[in-house]
Amino acid sequence: PLFLNKTPKQILGNMGFQVDLDAEISENYDEFILEWMADIYTYMQWKYNLAQSLLCGQQMGWVNADLVDMPDRLEFTKKLVRFRYENREFFRNARVMRPPTVLADKSHRFYSDIAMRHVGVLIQPYICVGALQNGNKNMIILVNTGKEKMTDVVTFNSAEYTIADNRRVYGDGSIKMLNSGSFECTIDGESYICIEWNS
Repeated sequence: PLFLNKTPKQILGNMGFQVDLDAEISENYDEFILEWMADIYTYMQWKYNLAQSLLCGQQMGWVNADLVDMPDRLEFTKKLVRFRYENREFFRNARVMRPPTVLADKSHRFYSDIAMRHVGVLIQPYICVGALQNGNKNMIILVNTGKEKMTDVVTFNSAEYTIADNRRVYGDGSIKMLNSGSFECTIDGESYICIEWNS
C-alpha cells in the first residue's frame, strides 16, 4: 500500500493538512485516523471501483464471495447490479461518451490512490458520473459513493449531447437544470440517479 511506512500524521501532511509532527502522540487520534483510512482504502475503494465499472459499461459481478457476509457492501452492490441488469439491453451495445464533470464541493471529495497505473494521492468526488449512448437512447448515470446525501453541480459539453426536455429521471435523487450545459443533482448516500432521454 502507498502509505505502509508512514504515520497517520505524515499521511495527512502529505495530503495538504497542517500537522504538528513534534506534538505529543495521541493514541486515540491515531486509532481514529487509522480507522478512517481503513474505511477509505477498503470500503471506499470497493464502492468507487464498483461505480466506475457500472459507468464504463463493464460487466459487473467479479466480486469476492465474502460479500454475502458484508451487509453494507451487499446492499450497495445489489442496488447497482440490479440497475445494470434491468438495463442490460441498453448496456449490451452502449457507447461510452465523454463524461460530465462533477464540480464537487470541497467537503464532497475524498483522498485516494485507487486509480489504475497511478502513483500518488488523487482527490476524487464522491459522486461519480458517466454518459452512455445506444442508438438514439442516452443515459447520464450518477452514483453517490458517499454515505450522506449530497448536492453538487454537474457540467457537460452541450455540443456533444443535450439533455432533452422529455427526459426521465429515476433513482434516489433529483436534478434541476441550470442551463443547456449544467444541472444540479441531489443524490442519497450510497445510491444513484439516472437521466434517460431519446435524441
